[in-house]
Amino acid sequence: MKTAVKTEISQQIINLYNDRLGKSPSQIICHFFDTEIVISIENSVTQAEQTLLKGGYNTLAEASTIIFRENN
Repeated sequence: MKTAVKTEISQQIINLYNDRLGKSPSQIICHFFDTEIVISIENSVTQAEQTLLKGGYNTLAEASTIIFRENN
């Protein structure tokens, strides 16, 4: 049962990233702990965020991520 749920969660995250950002994370790992779930998403930084980080605009890159989360 947990494997099916983990697979579904991972697939939905991939779909969200593809639909909203045009890019999939390289790996998604789900862990269940009693009443909590922890999801690790690797290589999920968008091209825009990478550009901001390379330019030294770390705060702006972080703010863009927060704005995305709040609006979705």
